[in-house]
Amino acid sequence: MVHPQAVNSPICVGESTMLMPLSEGGSGNYTYTWTGPGGFQSTAIEPTVTPAQTSTYHLVVDDGFTQFEGDVTVQVNPLPVINLIPTGAHVFGTDTILACVFDTLTLSAASPNGSYLWSNGATSPDIQTATTGIAFDILSYSVDVVNSLTGCENSASITIMFTYGECSYSIEEPGASLKLFVFPNPGKGIYSCRYESPGQPLKLEIFDIQGKLLQNKELPESLNGYAETEINIESAAAGVYLLKVSNDNICKVIRLVKYE
Repeated sequence: MVHPQAVNSPICVGESTMLMPLSEGGSGNYTYTWTGPGGFQSTAIEPTVTPAQTSTYHLVVDDGFTQFEGDVTVQVNPLPVINLIPTGAHVFGTDTILACVFDTLTLSAASPNGSYLWSNGATSPDIQTATTGIAFDILSYSVDVVNSLTGCENSASITIMFTYGECSYSIEEPGASLKLFVFPNPGKGIYSCRYESPGQPLKLEIFDIQGKLLQNKELPESLNGYAETEINIESAAAGVYLLKVSNDNICKVIRLVKYE
């Protein structure tokens, strides 16, 4: 006779369990053939399996005279599902998002029957996060979630890059129509400035937040409608600066953010 069993069942996704034949009778000189989902086969007496979902394994025991057969089902419980990306967020990578430096974000790890432990010590399903609003910042959080009914545990992490580039940061004077792109912004001091060339001379000026002029130069024009120039403020301290591109008819100002 054969009465196969699993040492541990139920288990959680990613966990393993050992199958035991619990055979008796016959000649006592047994051979074992296990089969299961996904083409699983084994001739081990007690094979270890790691099923991704609830699965049934079939065992044939041969004592040289008679074959005995039996089945064992391993129940697999799912892990808590965690999605820390807020709805509508600007996703920069699999676990990184971009946000305006003035934003307050809610991160939710809510899961049925969940208990929670965040990297900041919070034990609630949701937490709120924000930065000072005065400079580029990067904040990272992680959370462990345990299903109180099954004991299955999962974790997730998220990194938030707070930048002025995610804010409505353009400041336009009346009648402004100039298309202006600066990248990377925030940056470490060297930026590419791409701008629409209106067929008239343009002047570029950079001010600190107190209004002190740091740089100014005439901008080259381009026959194809756009031109590009380099901005270098590597020697300046980290912080927020104002970049102004203008002539007698056009004026556009954007915030330029430098970080260490």
